[in-house]
Amino acid sequence: MFSLCLSALPSFAQTPEPLAADGVTECPLEPGATRAYALPVHAGDFVHLWLHGTAPASLRIVDEAGKELAAGELNWESNDHHFALLAPAAGTLRVELKTLEPAPSNLRLKLTGPRQPTPADRKKLEGERLFDDFIAQVTAGTPEGTQKGLLQLEAALKLWDELNDAEEQVTALLNLGAMHGAFGDTQRATAELTRAIALARTTGEPRLLPEALEVLAGEMQKQRKLDEALALDRESVELRGKLHDREAIALYSLGASLSFLDRVSEAIEAYSVGLEKARAAHDPLMEGRIAENRASLLSASGSPEQALPDLRAALDFHRKNKFVLGEGVVLNQLGNAYILLDDRDEAIRHYRAALIPLREAHDPGWLSHALSNLAASLLADHKPQEAFDVITEALQVAGPNAAVQVKGSYTAILASAEIELGRPAQARERLRALVPETDRTEYRGADLTTLRYIAHADHLLGDDDEALRLAQRVVDQAEAQRKVLLGDGVRSRFLSSRRLDYRRVLEILLSLHQKHPEQGFDQRAFGLSERARARSLLDLLEEGQVDIREGVDPALLQHERDTVKQLSQLAKEQTRLRARPHTDAETARLDKQLFDQNTEYQRIEAELRTKSPRYTALTQPEPLGVQALQRDVLDDGTLLLEFALGELKSALFVVGKTSFATYILPKRAELEAAAREVYAAWSDPGTADDRERTRREAALSKLLFGQVGQTLGKKRLVFVSEGALQYVPLASLPVPGAKTPRPLLADHEIVSLPSASTLALLRKDTAARAPAEKLVAVLADPVFDPHDARVTGDKSPLDPSKLLASAQLTRSAKESGLATFERLGSTRREADGIIALAGKERSFEALDFDASLATAQDPALGRYRFLHFASHGLLDSRHPELSGIVLSTVDRQGKPQEGFLQLHDIYNLRLSADLVVLSACQTALGGDVWGEGFVGLVRGFMYAGASRVVASAWKVPDRATSELMERFYTGMLSKKLTPAAALREAQLSLWRSRKLSHPHDWASFTLQGDWK
Repeated sequence: MFSLCLSALPSFAQTPEPLAADGVTECPLEPGATRAYALPVHAGDFVHLWLHGTAPASLRIVDEAGKELAAGELNWESNDHHFALLAPAAGTLRVELKTLEPAPSNLRLKLTGPRQPTPADRKKLEGERLFDDFIAQVTAGTPEGTQKGLLQLEAALKLWDELNDAEEQVTALLNLGAMHGAFGDTQRATAELTRAIALARTTGEPRLLPEALEVLAGEMQKQRKLDEALALDRESVELRGKLHDREAIALYSLGASLSFLDRVSEAIEAYSVGLEKARAAHDPLMEGRIAENRASLLSASGSPEQALPDLRAALDFHRKNKFVLGEGVVLNQLGNAYILLDDRDEAIRHYRAALIPLREAHDPGWLSHALSNLAASLLADHKPQEAFDVITEALQVAGPNAAVQVKGSYTAILASAEIELGRPAQARERLRALVPETDRTEYRGADLTTLRYIAHADHLLGDDDEALRLAQRVVDQAEAQRKVLLGDGVRSRFLSSRRLDYRRVLEILLSLHQKHPEQGFDQRAFGLSERARARSLLDLLEEGQVDIREGVDPALLQHERDTVKQLSQLAKEQTRLRARPHTDAETARLDKQLFDQNTEYQRIEAELRTKSPRYTALTQPEPLGVQALQRDVLDDGTLLLEFALGELKSALFVVGKTSFATYILPKRAELEAAAREVYAAWSDPGTADDRERTRREAALSKLLFGQVGQTLGKKRLVFVSEGALQYVPLASLPVPGAKTPRPLLADHEIVSLPSASTLALLRKDTAARAPAEKLVAVLADPVFDPHDARVTGDKSPLDPSKLLASAQLTRSAKESGLATFERLGSTRREADGIIALAGKERSFEALDFDASLATAQDPALGRYRFLHFASHGLLDSRHPELSGIVLSTVDRQGKPQEGFLQLHDIYNLRLSADLVVLSACQTALGGDVWGEGFVGLVRGFMYAGASRVVASAWKVPDRATSELMERFYTGMLSKKLTPAAALREAQLSLWRSRKLSHPHDWASFTLQGDWK
């Protein structure tokens, strides 16, 4: 039999509804709803109820006198409950249902009986009693109780085997398999769980099979039979999807299997979908668990800022439910995220906070882990004694039976603290005893921590050969993990999170080079520098040569467009919010919506790549080594100067067509401090007078080039920088040791590159395409103000919040220091001058309202060799995708319109440009991601097809920029100079002038890309 109840009806106050005998009753209850059923029985009747639900709920069975005969609850952990009893007297039993959380629950009651008990029924009652005893004994938590409970469970299973009751057998087998798995008996666990699945396929209870699949998948994960686990999880996801029953559980298990297989992007996608399902089902337990796991993957893949909201949500859940172990675990993970965000103070604060609940939970594994993280952070914070004390406690808590990897990691931290405390002999003794033991271990995952600290300690102790062997393993593992990540953002952030691993190998190689200069360790160091640099940009340039959207399901492409549109709408709402008084709660709500939508966009991008036939055919390009660079990229007149910054020492590699030299430089902190001083003096002349500016320039030049001497000759210099050095146009530094002060630019033509390997791909792209048909396209002097004289429509005042139609524009404007956009009068003269030099028949000029976003996105621009933008440029270093170029933000009637060419728009352009000139402010900058450099407009235009880009490093003066551009284009169009040579000549002419000789006026622009 089958019946359906409607939860909208009032419940306990009414006469109870009849409960169908030997049937199933479906009852979806809304939050706070209750329900009552009447069940007539005779004395001694057998009754068995099976309750299944999707949210916490309670069930009570009472007799006519109100005496409770049975009771139980469903919770987020367990969504099934069994009840079996014999009616004590004739009458009508009352079955009461009630939801326990502010969440709807789809309850399902399966009733067997009422009837006079058969021998089989009495066996079933005994089985239920034994199962209840098993639960009670295990819940007590004592070893004796657990063993007794296991015997009770086996006895219950025997009874159900005799009854051939498949549903009860599955339940018992799942618990039995889980128990044996916990005891380490993998063979018995696998056998019981496999049998449970076979039986679940034969029952009439479809919800049992997904649960059985998930439990066995968990056991397979523990046994590292990951392909088998993945197959089980995929079947469970499909089944739960068809049933619409707790789909988040299956996705949670699927995400775990994928993460164990290092398929990080797919795992994050599974967790993201699971999170949506958990929220839709109002399942806070699964929401917390999935958020916690997704956060761990986001942090590990280099996106800790995206992990923070998940971790905070999980922390709130654990605190609300007084789950102290979960609270401690999440606090520890928050500490890990802050370490990756370079916020050591916050990391230490969270590690300390984690110790309180973890001590309360009496969990030695997690407590010792949090202690070790705290110790490592204290060590990095130059507090070796406190670190020593904390890691000593971690070793004590872990105990003598801790895993070899745990002992290795903790002992290595202890030894590093001893080295810092001036006790290298004791540290060496510890490490020498440790290395042979750990070396027999297959290093994976958390075991890398052991290698990191041993390598670091060995390096500090002078054993660079052993340090290199171990540290190289860490980097090799990072390279292997990177290959399975999808999306340039995920890959770049992942390598950024592993920057210390690459720097450590670099420093070890440099030390070995100093000891053995003839053995080629410095060439290996250069190869490592290239391997750690601009990797996702290389992937993008390779990808940019094909249309990865071709052949992809149109529905997915439409979903991508819809998601971008929703992101834009949310950003506009954020702009309107900021333009009026608002609460922190409103801001938090919008920030969360933006974060979730952006996460969805990234998920779609990853899915697009996995389903693109053209993307799957691509191979990741390999960075160039010294010999390949000399053979395929450099010429006799060019030297590559690549900087690699380390924590203890840095390097300058100078590579010529037939030469290679390495110079050891000071540590990263010293070089970057000097670079910031010069950048401040150049970008803001008010921060230093001429004497102080000259001192700063000379100091940085000596640090960087003092050892190079006269070896540079007059050759072209190609700079590859990193960190704060990227902010400084190195061409404008003085020639070191010159009797007559002059910039490097006076002796050398200079260009910049994100990496040496980038140029090979840029040239490959250029060689594969037809030359552009036309010469120059210029977009300049756009209209920003509805009161501009060029507006011919309505000039009535508008709400200031509506003047900027793009929310992204407002956000970038805030960081760039521009509250309003003044008309840049010189840009019109600049544009007219370029067109006059190029000739109107081969050129295109878009001024005023025509300098619009629509014009910039017109495919016709792909037909021009030179593409020139003259307007405001805006930087958002925190969200580089929001950086861009401001075009006309109002139409001819003065109405607001989209006028912001932002980074994702640029990625979608298809250009054949030899050169893009961004005659705007701070266009050379962006989000500084270690290993990638600036993620911003230059990168976007290179992906779109530009062989080289001229961009600025600070807010450039309008008049000086116009003057520079006029001379630059004169050099290219009249004198037929290459872009690199023309820019050099233009900048030198301003340097030699009296009015515009300050570097602020001429040094900001650099050429990035090919010099030919």
